[in-house]
Amino acid sequence: MEVQAFLLCDSVVQDAQTGKSFVHGIFDRIWARSFPAVHRSCAAFFRIRFDDQGDHNVSLNLIAPSGLRQPMPSIPVTVGPTNIAQGTINIQGLPFPEEGRYEFELRVDEERVARYILDVIAVGEQSHGNVH
Repeated sequence: MEVQAFLLCDSVVQDAQTGKSFVHGIFDRIWARSFPAVHRSCAAFFRIRFDDQGDHNVSLNLIAPSGLRQPMPSIPVTVGPTNIAQGTINIQGLPFPEEGRYEFELRVDEERVARYILDVIAVGEQSHGNVH
């Protein structure tokens, strides 16, 4: 198995005619006014070349700077004759309990296959935990 892409972004759009994916707003850091904070909406895009065809489960874990591991959404994928599976896991209400370096862990059938680092940075004291 080879992970060809694993990105955190604002959104992913798939062209209905060509099947091409358009990844919008790739980011690796966000700023929060206070903690705990919540990021309203984002997406994790993946593209994986498998050694075999068949059904697999692709999932995410979010690991906080403190080591707390939070399971995120998962999706089933079916690998066809091209041996390529790609997809998007949409995430609503992404929680950040603390400032620091977070790790998104991409898992296929419960095996860790890639990681993506996201830095969450404090930018001042406010009464709401909004991020941007």
